[in-house]
Amino acid sequence: MHRLAELDAASFTPGHVVAGDERGWLNWGDLVADVSSLRARFRAAGCARWALYHGDSYLFTAGLLALLAEGLEVFLPAENHRGMVDALNAQGAALAGEFGGAERVVLSRAANGQAVEEFALSGSVVVFTSGSTGNAKPIAKSLRQFDAELAALEQSWGAALAGALIGGTVSHQHIYGLLFIVLWPLCAGRRVWRRPFVDPSIMAATLAAEGANAWVMSPAHLHRLDAALPWAQARGATALVFSSGGPLEQRAAAAVFERLGKYPIEVLGSSETGGIAWRHQTVLGEPWQPLPGLEVRLEGEELAVRSAWQEDDGWYLTADRATLEADGRFVLGARSDRIVKVEGKRVALPEVESALLQHDYVADCSVVVLQRRRQVLGALLELSAEGTERHAALGHHHFTRELRRFLVNRLAAAAVPRVWRVIGAMPRNSQGKLRHKDVLRRFASGTLPPVTSREELGGGGRRLLLHAPTDSPYFEGHFREAPILPGVVQLRWAEQLARDELGLAGEFAGMRGVKFTAVTFPLEQLVLDLRWDAASGELRFTYESTRGRHSEGTLLYHRQVPAESG
Repeated sequence: MHRLAELDAASFTPGHVVAGDERGWLNWGDLVADVSSLRARFRAAGCARWALYHGDSYLFTAGLLALLAEGLEVFLPAENHRGMVDALNAQGAALAGEFGGAERVVLSRAANGQAVEEFALSGSVVVFTSGSTGNAKPIAKSLRQFDAELAALEQSWGAALAGALIGGTVSHQHIYGLLFIVLWPLCAGRRVWRRPFVDPSIMAATLAAEGANAWVMSPAHLHRLDAALPWAQARGATALVFSSGGPLEQRAAAAVFERLGKYPIEVLGSSETGGIAWRHQTVLGEPWQPLPGLEVRLEGEELAVRSAWQEDDGWYLTADRATLEADGRFVLGARSDRIVKVEGKRVALPEVESALLQHDYVADCSVVVLQRRRQVLGALLELSAEGTERHAALGHHHFTRELRRFLVNRLAAAAVPRVWRVIGAMPRNSQGKLRHKDVLRRFASGTLPPVTSREELGGGGRRLLLHAPTDSPYFEGHFREAPILPGVVQLRWAEQLARDELGLAGEFAGMRGVKFTAVTFPLEQLVLDLRWDAASGELRFTYESTRGRHSEGTLLYHRQVPAESG
């Protein structure tokens, strides 16, 4: 395997295949020409610091090599929203790639006949610890650090990946994707699929059709794999499955083993430390095996690590509680701070709270992680006088939709709360502090109705048996003498349960044919039928009980549109 710091125009033969997609394959000669073309454009711009963002792994790689060949500092933001652009501009970074309407260098292929330059890489790369806001903490990485970590990865799994095509569902803008989809395949001479897949079923079929392959996945996607995925085709072609970016449920790991014949390789790490350890989660709580060349120890109850791919040779305290095994492995406990992983993204809860408090409607707030069928964020809000008036005028759904829109340009998608509670006054104690359990208690009752049974319906639908609990906050004040469940709550329950049960995605766009024909009382048993059509973005629902139909209709959602090609 080549060292990143030693790559040059002659590292591979011109015909060596580098990357491709359904449009065809690009080789080393193409990449060297594209690097030469982009170098000239970056050189002409005269900037020493650049931010690089692009959804196409090949064009991203060309841009990264061109910037490093010029000896420049390269920022790799995890997001390209307006808040991130403003933060990058404030740090004097010019922009390259996909940054919306901002002034930038667009990454494109070289013209035919492009003169090829020799190159040697230097410069440095800056990754970010969190995609939750534009003020994420930057972490500088040298080429030496990358080379040390890539050597450990190759030592661990290089032999199993011989000849494999690398593809996955994660972004190379994060440290995990950067290593596993860009730098490691590049230096080891393996082909990569140019863009992350949105649908794992399409990924599995596409990669298997190309022969031996490996999946680079997030737990969020592995948790949602189903029987419709072409498992038989994938079983004979998939060499390895990697998972990183958050905790993987053991039942999901076991489901992959049952269908694919191999357990996912879970990789533990962070932007600060790089990779730390790995495991096959054959049983719940399987210990972690440190990567070759990495040392671990405990400082108090917290895990400390040291490796050649860290910034220096000191010990780094991870903020993870752990216990050490006699054989050198370790078992992780809970994190000791308020940085959490949601949908594979690292989110700092104080930053989400800070963003909310910038809104005129919010006087005080607390954000917590809620464990539903998957982890989501919940926001408990104390409203300002203006917020209270607006909440009453709009209703809860449209009010929280305004808040979500406010946060979208300030936070990564995973950092935007999915569950909202409004309270008269935050439950602070005499010292002005919030106890975690007091906040969680506001979400424990009535967030969603208890689901007592599930039944699959034809066409990918699902029938849920549930009841409206007496302690649901939605009955409070509606109405005092004869409480009934508001119709808007039935819509919210249908949407959230469809997201949890059927993988509904997209932003709410409207409704059609919604009718409420019977009121719902506390403790009433309800049968909810959900049918989600991802192609049309339509969710059809019906609520029924022994008294007949309570409500029905169709909720509409904006379909997800892939990023434009560069």
